[in-house]
Amino acid sequence: MFAPGDIIYGFAKGLYRPKFKYVVSIFRDANLNILAQFTTSQDRRGYIIEAGKELGLHPQTGVAFSFPKRTVMAYDYGFLYGTESQLISQFDNPEVVCHMYNDVYINLVYALYKSDFSPAEYKPILEKILTEFYK
Repeated sequence: MFAPGDIIYGFAKGLYRPKFKYVVSIFRDANLNILAQFTTSQDRRGYIIEAGKELGLHPQTGVAFSFPKRTVMAYDYGFLYGTESQLISQFDNPEVVCHMYNDVYINLVYALYKSDFSPAEYKPILEKILTEFYK
């Protein structure tokens, strides 16, 4: 369900204050371990995606997707790592609402990789994505 570059939307029941949230799937390995990250509309240091910027297409309808609000992928916040079933269990009715265009996805990965504020334990994963992409 969570392929790299997918944007998932659903009721995030595992949060301190449960609410509807977006999460971006960044990486998936052969064992179905997923690295994903929650988005935020709060003012935080991170990769900024302006409201209305076309990010990709809805996988079923083919309709262009953009976030309704200015959205931040914080460099130091909101990462999830675990199996696909663990991540799915964090949500009620998660739905893939977008598969990001390759350039949008790889620019996000590069920004996370280059940031001094991204957690060090995820840097090898981000580096692997970039290496595979540019082979």
